[in-house]
Parts: sequence; C-alpha cells; structure tokens
Amino acid sequence: MDPGYYAACTAMMAQAQSLELVANNLANGSTAGYRAQRSIFRSVLAANSGVPISEINQATNNYGVLEGSRLDMAQGGLQTTGNQFDFCY
Repeated sequence: MDPGYYAACTAMMAQAQSLELVANNLANGSTAGYRAQRSIFRSVLAANSGVPISEINQATNNYGVLEGSRLDMAQGGLQTTGNQFDFCY
C-alpha cells in the first residue's frame, strides 16, 4: 500500500474520532454535571526496518493518530437556583 495513502487514511480516521468527541460534547453541554472530553493526538513515524528514508518519505510517513481522550476536570460555572435547600460553597 502506498505510504501516503495510508497516512491520509489514518489522519482521516483520527479526525473522524475527534469530531465524534466534539459532537458528544456539544450534545451534552447543557446537561448538569457533564464534563467534556478532550482529544489527545500523538505523532507516529512509520519506520522502514532500519533502512534510512529520505526527507520526503519521512514527511509523508509522519502522521497523527488519536491516542485517546481525557476528561476535562476544570470547574464549571456556578448557577443560582433560588432553592434554599441547594448546597452552595
């Protein structure tokens, strides 16, 4: 398989997974207590079994992969509810 094609397909899959996370965050953004998820990307260099590769092949074979996601632990905004029994700190 052509290395450029493989790199393009991998990048497309990583971006599609990232867009799914964004869509999930948008869909649940107004839910009380929801914590967003953030994408974590890493760079992968496809190596040729010890054979030196040219700069062009190295640039083509260096592609991004979605490593995973992390939970955003930042505090959300506080809202006044008007209920005297709600906990406020």
